[in-house]
Amino acid sequence: MNDVYLNRLFNPSSIAIIGASPENGKIGNVILKNIKKGFRGRLYAVNPKYDNIEDIRCYSSVLNIECDIDIAVIALSSKAVMNALVECKSKGVGFVIIIAGGFAEIGIEGMELEDKLKDAIKGSNTHIIGPNTVGIYLPMHGVSTALTVAERSGFPAYGDVAYISQSGALGLLTLDSISYFNMRVHSFINLGNRADIDEIDLMKYLGRLSDVRAIMMYIESFKDGRSFFNTAREITCKTPVIILKGGATESGYVAASHHTGAMMQNGSSLDGIFRQCGVIRAKNETELIDYAYGLAYTKRPKGANIAVITSAGGVGVVTSDLLSETDSHLKLATLSDNTMKNLMEVISSIGSVHNPVDMTVEATNSQYDEALSILNEAEEVDGIILYALFQSPHVDKELIPVLEKWKDKKSLVVGTIGGKYTTDMIMVASNSNIPIYPSIERSVKVMDVLYKYELYLEKVKKIDE
Repeated sequence: MNDVYLNRLFNPSSIAIIGASPENGKIGNVILKNIKKGFRGRLYAVNPKYDNIEDIRCYSSVLNIECDIDIAVIALSSKAVMNALVECKSKGVGFVIIIAGGFAEIGIEGMELEDKLKDAIKGSNTHIIGPNTVGIYLPMHGVSTALTVAERSGFPAYGDVAYISQSGALGLLTLDSISYFNMRVHSFINLGNRADIDEIDLMKYLGRLSDVRAIMMYIESFKDGRSFFNTAREITCKTPVIILKGGATESGYVAASHHTGAMMQNGSSLDGIFRQCGVIRAKNETELIDYAYGLAYTKRPKGANIAVITSAGGVGVVTSDLLSETDSHLKLATLSDNTMKNLMEVISSIGSVHNPVDMTVEATNSQYDEALSILNEAEEVDGIILYALFQSPHVDKELIPVLEKWKDKKSLVVGTIGGKYTTDMIMVASNSNIPIYPSIERSVKVMDVLYKYELYLEKVKKIDE
């Protein structure tokens, strides 16, 4: 099926909340308020008990709404979902988001109920997100069906990284972290139990969008392993896909089966499968975010030779150790005599021009700029890891424009270490789409992932030739 039908989900002009409530704290009230706050399209409340909720006209049934409905959110118990879904189908609603749990994740009885949902929409143009989902977040359209309040959870502004998650809570927690550091998202879709729309449908759609630079995913199981593999192999040639796979161990699988009704997956060969189809595997939520934003906004190195710039010698030493580890694809570049001569004219006389380049505590914003200019001209350097250590007396927020100036030349990964002031600088940099990693190890891992992805693309290119 052509994925154009998903346009109604990602670009809605009308939304109905079925089970809307005037009672504070009720799911139907929280969702209605959240959507009312930002959505610029037509918003309808559906509840036969009321004429008006939150100054919005209330209808007794979705069938009574005069206009077409792109998205209906069903905020009812699992037992009451079926009748509402049937009415949505009759109305021709494009997408129905079913919030309630109590389906496949609880066992046989729930599976049977979920099967009835699928049967109810069979052959129609109505599709289901969920059940057992927190739904969607579309910052471009001001749409959030999340069950959290803005005072406690941050939601990112509109950006270039799409997020697909089988878990609602983990998805929202990750969005909160992304928002805190001023990073942005294109969209967030919580799959829940995947009675209908699944990760493959969304990957195909998002993978062809010009405004999506990376797709990050949390998945506990794959609905169709072969189809996933083929889809991922096609998409990753254009758009990076980063996956945090839950339930990859036996104990994790047991937890996943109770969470979203996930089916068994063999975790032992997961790394090999991901390598073959170009997927980058994250082992935790931090790597998921780091890799996604690194691949979205950082140029990839064409080779393994990495130059390191720092104003703290120990940081360079630890970076050298990490680059030398057996699971790293990278190595310290051997700087030419000419490169070192040029660097010597730029940095402090007590610094070191051997890689890693130590500019010492005397480093200035302009010295970083000149050093980056030299290393970008050096043929022996494929990528640069630069540590922006804002505790240095002559380094401040004016270093951010310098990083922005050079970030699209050779591959540049920026690391840092520190507390509140450093965190403030990370937030400033994020506004310019410069990912900065507050850890030596995280910085090195991102550069390694960038190079691994480049190697994969080169391999695919040779096969195609």
